[in-house]
Amino acid sequence: MALQINKQNKIYELNGSLTADQVFELGRFFNLKLHLENELIISLKKLDTVDISAALMFKQLFSQAAMRNKKCTIRGLKNHKIHGAFRHTEQMHVLSA
Repeated sequence: MALQINKQNKIYELNGSLTADQVFELGRFFNLKLHLENELIISLKKLDTVDISAALMFKQLFSQAAMRNKKCTIRGLKNHKIHGAFRHTEQMHVLSA
């Protein structure tokens, strides 16, 4: 399934599959949003797959938010489909429930 981004109640919900093909553009998209907003909430609860490059992109986004004194929350801890990439990159700590 193609990647879809929906915003509801200040939460960016990602649906479908997130692979290396979309990581660069998605990273640019969220970096822009991080520049414009003080708090960024991203939900990965509806993703079917996430690859390693996507997990690393979220790590970088999380770090950039901290450097800018902004809050970045990445929800998806209960989505077991995406755990593999986050475990492999040792990034499980960035996921919240």
